[in-house]
Amino acid sequence: PKDRKLTPAMVINKTAVYFNISDPDIMSKIKTKEIAIPRQVAMYLCRTILNMNDTNIAREFNKDRSTVSHNIEKIENELISNETLSSAIDNITKDIKSM
Repeated sequence: PKDRKLTPAMVINKTAVYFNISDPDIMSKIKTKEIAIPRQVAMYLCRTILNMNDTNIAREFNKDRSTVSHNIEKIENELISNETLSSAIDNITKDIKSM
């Protein structure tokens, strides 16, 4: 049913599946590009789909609020010129919204 409430865990899971990593990887402190970009995307999607603020996203990801703000800004800037990232976010968003 479409009235099912979307949660940050659902966003994290769909992002992890898309990037072929695990949910714990996204939540980890690993800073490699293969993990950091999906983590930033998941934060961005929590902001755009779930309308979460930086403080709540920070709490969910166990990060600083300023880190969350920086990561979301980084994705927003990257979306301007990165067609691959834009496509990935569109696909993940469709997947999440079809739940």
